[in-house]
Amino acid sequence: MAPFGLMTAGASWLAKSFSVFSCTSTLARCSSVLSATYITPVKYLSSQASGPPKKPGNGYLRYIFQQRPDIIRHFPGIKPSEIIRKVAGQWRMLTPEQKKDKMKSLVQDWMILSLHQKQIYTQLAQDDKIRYNNEIRSWEQHMVEIGRPDLVREKTLPTKRKLAAQVQRIKKGTMKVIHTGKYATASETVRSK
Repeated sequence: MAPFGLMTAGASWLAKSFSVFSCTSTLARCSSVLSATYITPVKYLSSQASGPPKKPGNGYLRYIFQQRPDIIRHFPGIKPSEIIRKVAGQWRMLTPEQKKDKMKSLVQDWMILSLHQKQIYTQLAQDDKIRYNNEIRSWEQHMVEIGRPDLVREKTLPTKRKLAAQVQRIKKGTMKVIHTGKYATASETVRSK
């Protein structure tokens, strides 16, 4: 049997080749999104189910990553768990006024940035959101396929009433289904006139 690293490299190469052929015109713009797409198919080769994809970090995590190099510089050789404890302690010791001042300075820094620099950050945020939505959709589909729909978010599973109503509308001919899949969503259906 082939080593696992060789199998994942082969699967990753296959995913890259299909992804590159499908979007050659937008390859430069979507390079960061595609890099996440390359990894996604490889993840499901393992026999055990992993957890759902993670959302992008919040303000607290950004604060931790900003303060981490300073803590390491002041305390060389400190354990990672101790770094988090120190940064969390600093965060807790900030008063609401200090947090507001910090937010005001961040807003002022944002206002000073040129339109081009702002566009870079907004594009990165949009790419993170797209990546997360694609990963969570793929993960939920995988969980349904392996027989674990209990792990899927409730709002993504259509209710029986909605499914029954869609079936009735399809039978009556008031709605045509464009995309044939497990479930028809609002974006995939068109009402016939």
